[in-house]
Amino acid sequence: MSLFSRTLGALALFVGAVWILPSSLQAQTVDSTLPADVRQATVLITCGDRQGSGTIVSASGYVLTNAHVVADVESSDPQPPASCRVGLIDPTTNAIRYIYKASITRWVFEKTHNQDFAILHLDSAVSRESLSTPFPFLKIWEFSQENDRMWTLGFPGGEGFTVQSGFIQGFGNGFIRTTAVFRPGNSGGTAINGAYQLIGIPTRIVTITQDGKAQEIRYELVDIRAVLQWLDAIGPEQRDLYFSFGDPERSRRSFSFLDQSSLECDYLVRATSVSTVFCLLPDDQRMTFPNEATFRSWYPTFSEVDTVPDASLTDFRLTRNVTLRPGTLVKSQTSYEVYVVSDVFGTMRWIPTEARARELWGPNWASLVQDIPDSFFVNYTIGPALPAV
Repeated sequence: MSLFSRTLGALALFVGAVWILPSSLQAQTVDSTLPADVRQATVLITCGDRQGSGTIVSASGYVLTNAHVVADVESSDPQPPASCRVGLIDPTTNAIRYIYKASITRWVFEKTHNQDFAILHLDSAVSRESLSTPFPFLKIWEFSQENDRMWTLGFPGGEGFTVQSGFIQGFGNGFIRTTAVFRPGNSGGTAINGAYQLIGIPTRIVTITQDGKAQEIRYELVDIRAVLQWLDAIGPEQRDLYFSFGDPERSRRSFSFLDQSSLECDYLVRATSVSTVFCLLPDDQRMTFPNEATFRSWYPTFSEVDTVPDASLTDFRLTRNVTLRPGTLVKSQTSYEVYVVSDVFGTMRWIPTEARARELWGPNWASLVQDIPDSFFVNYTIGPALPAV
């Protein structure tokens, strides 16, 4: 499994009321076509000896970042500090000018579901100058598509405020695949679409080998919908408490399942002696398709499945059963309650009323429901119900 690493040590020191930055963190040349308030909504975060980036996501000063930016999540008992420091740039120079004390409102680190999020709140200014409120902030856009143009903004170590452009290549496991490149210090930062709205949060991931040593360090762009699902599990009003949305009406009607372009399999195979199909993953793991219905929710035919010797599968560690593709309507064979599969891990959200089902899936919604055999129902978990209205 992946484990999120600790970030680099702080690259800035706060002395009295002045934040002293290394010369390499002063003004940088960035894409001047991005509006000033968009650039200023991306902030530098320092929590004790930890440093990363973040995004202001509300006019009242809530900031989204990674949990590993605010706490040592690899420790046995991770505890964030009482407060952090958040730096905002002067948009005319792209250098840090305004410094605020920030309290940590919520945070989660749950590696099984790739949750590494924290929400801070800007409190009092500790620099000589402060901004007039409302704060510059970015709205959330949760409907990105493949080939969309996007930008990433943040404070990679030693490089100051930087912007890089790229394109969305696809979606998988709660992440957005992109051509953009991330570096240390981008963790917790900003990814926006062409309308300058927030679509994701860069996160650093460390893959751990069996001997406990890091084998691979990479950066992934977490889909903003994964953050919304975390908040939905806390309470139906939480997403509106912290965020504003680029399309509020559509967001309220959204049934909020994570897009999944593919299952991210390197190969689809079956052994010579059995008909079971396996998904071989890049990190020498494999998942099992428990039945044909599950396979066909991901792939229309078996044409991509290769037959391999039984012995060739022994090097691939069996992890879990594949669940039906996110967005599939399901129920158990012995119950009338209907759910929607909301992520690749098999989380299901109950649809509380028929009116809600008609609103989201149309008048023929019932014909879309698939039965899950009771023997496979244990592969799924029950998440928060969809809002009734």
